[in-house]
Amino acid sequence: MIGTSGEARAEAPTAKDPDSMKDLPIISTVQNINKSEPCGGRLPAPATRTPGPAAMFSSDSVEWYTPPKIIEAVRELFGGTIDLDPCSNAKGAAANVPARVHYTQEENGLFQPWFGNVYMNPPYGAREIVPWIERVRMEYEARRVTAAVVLVKAATSARWFRTLSPKYIRCEVAGRLKFSGHPDSAPFSSVLFYLGDDVQRFADVFGRHGVIVGPWAAVRKTEEVPA
Repeated sequence: MIGTSGEARAEAPTAKDPDSMKDLPIISTVQNINKSEPCGGRLPAPATRTPGPAAMFSSDSVEWYTPPKIIEAVRELFGGTIDLDPCSNAKGAAANVPARVHYTQEENGLFQPWFGNVYMNPPYGAREIVPWIERVRMEYEARRVTAAVVLVKAATSARWFRTLSPKYIRCEVAGRLKFSGHPDSAPFSSVLFYLGDDVQRFADVFGRHGVIVGPWAAVRKTEEVPA
């Protein structure tokens, strides 16, 4: 809904317009979301190379696990169950993300079937991330995936980022995430994209973690929602 002050609010923006290229911030009502976690300097790289999400803090391909608070928010959004993690570090109880199905690096989720409610923390390399972003977009738009949450760096100038930003709502995380297994916060900002129909629920759940931003067409659609 667009108020008399011109402020855009996150109330049931459900339309998706592929031609819209302008984003408008939807301000969360949650207080103190801009409190940053301290960053104590450069993060040490793990001693060994491991499968899973690619390098975020160095040029080496290493794992950086999703923080528990983000995982719990995703589970809340999805009604308690994540169906698929296509970029998992492990299977079963050893996996960082509790999903019904996990695809590891050895299985290569790009070549596996996707379905249901998906959470993805893809490889962060400039080239490695591209096919994962294209795949999640394709699977959702073909409706083989019910909904998806994608955790990425706030690389707003990257072409792969703009594959999602003109179409899909996102949470720009307040401060810097502290990835599991690392004592300090990440030296970059993070974004969580939502590909799904329940946009208002995403705004309600993830508004606790940052500012919700949506495509202009989706925000304008709220004008048609009865008060």
